[in-house]
Amino acid sequence: MHQIRANGSMLLGSNVTVIPSVAAKAKARDIAGIENFLPTAMDGIYSATPLVTTEGIKKVDVFNKFFDGQELDKVLSDLHARYNAALEKAKAAMDTTVRADPSSIAASLHGALVEK
Repeated sequence: MHQIRANGSMLLGSNVTVIPSVAAKAKARDIAGIENFLPTAMDGIYSATPLVTTEGIKKVDVFNKFFDGQELDKVLSDLHARYNAALEKAKAAMDTTVRADPSSIAASLHGALVEK
């Protein structure tokens, strides 16, 4: 699939890719501000996170609780506990097979999306 895109729209400069080998061959984009959307040395593709539904407040609403004056550690601790409970429930039901890699270090992914 990447080869098809590399030979088509990517090389014409009409899309943005995060695959370094394709980006190196792609035509420069003539779009104002495009440099703000291109991968940098700080970007990486992170491991998959199991998608589970937490009970109670939605994850996206946790941000608002902090700005409503609630203590951040308390809000995040609650979200963490509810996410882990939902994850265990999903694992037990065989709804997810994604497993955490305890040796994974996010900072080690920096630079993975740019030609070295």
